[in-house]
Amino acid sequence: MIKLGLISTEDLEKITSSLSGRAALVRSELAKATNKAAREVVNLSVEEWNLYFTAQGYAKSRLDIVSGATSSRLEAIVSARNRATRANRFSHRSLPGGGVHLNVRRGRPGGTLRNAFMVRAKSDGQPLILERLTPYRRGEPRNFRGGRFRAVYAPSVNQFFWDARRRVAPKALSDAKKQFLEGIR
Repeated sequence: MIKLGLISTEDLEKITSSLSGRAALVRSELAKATNKAAREVVNLSVEEWNLYFTAQGYAKSRLDIVSGATSSRLEAIVSARNRATRANRFSHRSLPGGGVHLNVRRGRPGGTLRNAFMVRAKSDGQPLILERLTPYRRGEPRNFRGGRFRAVYAPSVNQFFWDARRRVAPKALSDAKKQFLEGIR
């Protein structure tokens, strides 16, 4: 989650007092600029996700503005989904000799999980990549209980956004500041 504010409350009071009589306009334009910055942070973060990971478009519906700025509350809140991302969302294929080849990052060769295999998930029918944690023992039950397997996950949108927000926020804020200054002229 990131809170965006273009200007501190103290600085806002100085600006509004110097522009006496236009306080409502200043607060309104500042709210518009803050909302624009929040939208831009979301858009730039989604673009960066698509450039970095092989799961195209996955982040778009999982990164959103939770609360927009108003003239009485001059901050916008952008939030990303916390849940882990199942590895099957990324480029993967089952290997004929056993194992699964998984490629999460663009431009990288990926890697092979030798003790992994794919099954259909009961929840949505999509392939689920499972990794065997213990060697097969003759006569073991034919189910997935007992801690012998684990689902393979990739970075969540929130983990990515935690880093990306520092890279994209300065550009988004500079564009919003320009809009704010043009709006109060």
